[in-house]
Amino acid sequence: TLCAVLFFAPITTYGQTYSNPLNGLVIDSVVVTPILCDGDPTCATVYTNATSTATYNLEIFTPSPSPGMWLQHPSFPITSPAISTICNLTAGTIRITVEFPISSGIIDTIEIPIAQPDPIANFVTNVTNISCNGANDGSISIVSFLGTPNYTYTLDGGPAVSYAISPHIEIIPNLTPGIHTINIFDANNCAYSGNPITQAITEPTAITVSSSTTNVSCNGGNDGTAILTLSGGTGTLTENWGTNNPMALAAGTYTYTVTDANLCVDSGSVTITEPSAI
Repeated sequence: TLCAVLFFAPITTYGQTYSNPLNGLVIDSVVVTPILCDGDPTCATVYTNATSTATYNLEIFTPSPSPGMWLQHPSFPITSPAISTICNLTAGTIRITVEFPISSGIIDTIEIPIAQPDPIANFVTNVTNISCNGANDGSISIVSFLGTPNYTYTLDGGPAVSYAISPHIEIIPNLTPGIHTINIFDANNCAYSGNPITQAITEPTAITVSSSTTNVSCNGGNDGTAILTLSGGTGTLTENWGTNNPMALAAGTYTYTVTDANLCVDSGSVTITEPSAI
């Protein structure tokens, strides 16, 4: 009568190679291809140490899809010695069993944890819109962590730009108005699941000035006036005539500046005339 014996072999980890220290059994070692990106599949290659030409059955129990399933090696039955690979494995603890010989009930087992990097996490922490109409001083601030540092981003399909180890706030500068597209990748070129990130950068309307003037009434007088009507820009608009009073102007040309709350400036001039002397 053949008895069933179940061996649970301890695992010694050498990088991504898992060895079975119980010499004389079937499983010698298992090599797992590292998973570079969260959610990617991988392969496990099983090396056997049987020296005869007996056949055996190899199965891998995977935790996914839930509640788990057995994958029988497609080359069943396998003739030893052999190198057997099963792919499309996902992260989690897998169990490899070899029944040797077939239908003997003697099973060699090894359990292996398959790790994967965490998914990239990213946040847009700040958006700075353009300060003055026509400028390009907008910026977007992002912070990235997890995945495999370091990181790169592309802006609007341009070249990849590297930025520092997480957590780190990266400021993407010199942006013009419009919709900008950002894609983020880690050191393994794994893509952030939220790609593409789209963010609008706006600009204020231009400062506009219209002037209304009154010329001097008598030659040599100073009752000329200049009144400005202001619009656009950001916040309160302030006009500056220097040392001149726009409500008491003699004949001549006068310059002014208009400044908004963002210190954006527009400038112009008015000309005041006077009649000829009597």
